[in-house]
Amino acid sequence: MIKFLNFILRVIRFFERKTFNVIQSRRLTTGDETQSRDLVLIIGAHRSGTSVFTQILSVLGYDLGKTLMPPSFDNPRGFWENQKIVGIHEKLIKRFHKNWTTAGFLPSDWLLSDTAEETVEELEQVLVEDFNKKDPILIKDPRLCMLLPIWQTIAERQKLVLKPLIIIRSPEAVATSISRRNDISLTDARVLAVSYLQALCDLPKDGNTTVVIYERIVNLKGGDILDILGKEDVLPVSFPYQNTVNQIDQIIKSDKVLTNKLPTPVSDAYQRLINNISPTITFDELRSFVNEITSQDKLKEQLLVRTDVPSFTSAPEDIKTVPKEKYDVIVAENERYVEKLDVLTASKFQLTHMISDLVTIIGKKEASLAMLAPTPPSVEVDPVPDATETSQEIETPIAEPQKDEVPTDLPKNPETSEIETNSNATIEKI
Repeated sequence: MIKFLNFILRVIRFFERKTFNVIQSRRLTTGDETQSRDLVLIIGAHRSGTSVFTQILSVLGYDLGKTLMPPSFDNPRGFWENQKIVGIHEKLIKRFHKNWTTAGFLPSDWLLSDTAEETVEELEQVLVEDFNKKDPILIKDPRLCMLLPIWQTIAERQKLVLKPLIIIRSPEAVATSISRRNDISLTDARVLAVSYLQALCDLPKDGNTTVVIYERIVNLKGGDILDILGKEDVLPVSFPYQNTVNQIDQIIKSDKVLTNKLPTPVSDAYQRLINNISPTITFDELRSFVNEITSQDKLKEQLLVRTDVPSFTSAPEDIKTVPKEKYDVIVAENERYVEKLDVLTASKFQLTHMISDLVTIIGKKEASLAMLAPTPPSVEVDPVPDATETSQEIETPIAEPQKDEVPTDLPKNPETSEIETNSNATIEKI
């Protein structure tokens, strides 16, 4: 009986998915089947400059959705990520006992799982609820280095024109930034940065993929950046050119950073990669670079020994030296830690929104009170008269002595005067 019920539930779920897909396809279309919407994906490891490039595209009229992730101490200008989409991505990765630090080590068959199919449906629902039906769509999340196939499926199902835009930055600079921000060892941070690039290069090559060099872009003018975007066919049909150039110049001006120049094999290989003048490279050049650095014995070994680690935040510096029993304990404790961290992160976002709302309410209340407060009456002060005129006009009355007071102008007693005189004479002699 139980097996029969499970079979019925599977059949119901199958038809629910089919019905949902049909509804989604109809709701996402613009009414004109010949007009397709662009779906631009900003792809790159954490701390690699994806935020500034997303901000540049946002001024061109791309739709980022209604639910943007709020700014934070480590990114005060904002992450420019849709909070709902990032949450769905993170939930998918967590199903495979990974988090953002180890997302580059997802199992090879993750795309064939039921979880992947559920994720596609949830993301399609977000496109309906959080995005409008006319403007081109812009999505940014570092996890796209691994989850790009999910969006390739969505673009195919929803008749969207997929345009991946990859941003790369020196892996040493990325590792240094992650290590400082998240208190992760520099070794693990370097493995994290390279694992994102490795996962991206392991995906099938897409003909529309463009790879942009962050260190080159931040040194260009707004007009030059628009020329690059025009060549890569990611510009909208029309936009105010000069105003857009000025906005891009301001964005780039506030994002200039010093390039990390640590003399390591990885940084040397990266310098050779970006040695040309062009701010873009091909996907094949990127893949050759990643193959070169991952073939280095030390980095290759570090990548291998961290494949099964749930999170780098609690992984020891050399995991091979840890006994299996202790390693299992670390893994269990880390999973509990990751769950608590997710809860705290969600609470942090809620508190941030609450504080922002409270600040807005307080500002409105103060403005209302300032308008309702009565204006104090003006007090007229008499002019101070001139001192010379006052002394002439005002006569000081002579006070009459009271009955109990002794007049000071009475004649002195002769005997008393004589005693005082003798006393003063004696004092002078002494």
